[in-house]
Amino acid sequence: MTELLLLRIGVPRGTTAETVWDELRRQPALQRVVGARLYQPTRGFFEPTEWIFCGDLDAPLAPFALPSDRLPIRKLDLYPFRGEINPYGVDLLGSSMPMQLVTITVVEPMIERFEAWYAEHADVLCRAPGATGARRYWQEGVPRRYASLYYYESEDGVERYFASETRARAAESRLVFDPWLVDQHHAYYRDVTPAR
Repeated sequence: MTELLLLRIGVPRGTTAETVWDELRRQPALQRVVGARLYQPTRGFFEPTEWIFCGDLDAPLAPFALPSDRLPIRKLDLYPFRGEINPYGVDLLGSSMPMQLVTITVVEPMIERFEAWYAEHADVLCRAPGATGARRYWQEGVPRRYASLYYYESEDGVERYFASETRARAAESRLVFDPWLVDQHHAYYRDVTPAR
């Protein structure tokens, strides 16, 4: 089973994407990440200096160490792959499209109800204006942790999605679960992966 490697990195202002990418790709453990991309946040609950590196991993992650004086690791998570919602048949993994990362933890007793709602919710969002699809991941156990990557056709697509009635209705439908949702994080990102 593949897992999402989600690495949050502190990046000082003025640091180039090439510098960050080169340091990441020098790490043998990170060279095994499939569809690896580097993202910079553009909108949402984020720190402008917290970039993310992510992609799929199909083997245990070997130890690695970034230079903490220049690129401190803020958080590293692994989430097993759950499924893909791909209504338009585009290649999502490793694409350079803008995306939204949503990570969330659900506590008892709402896990089963949330699970049923979340599957439908994600499908609706993937068909909203400007959206192209999503890759979903989760960690078993209680509480249960989720990570979803929603992809958009362009930066204009993000704006159309953000202003859509579909997104507003979907966000409102989540409110019933709010008391059982913890460690919520969502932000929109642009791809800054240097051309190979």
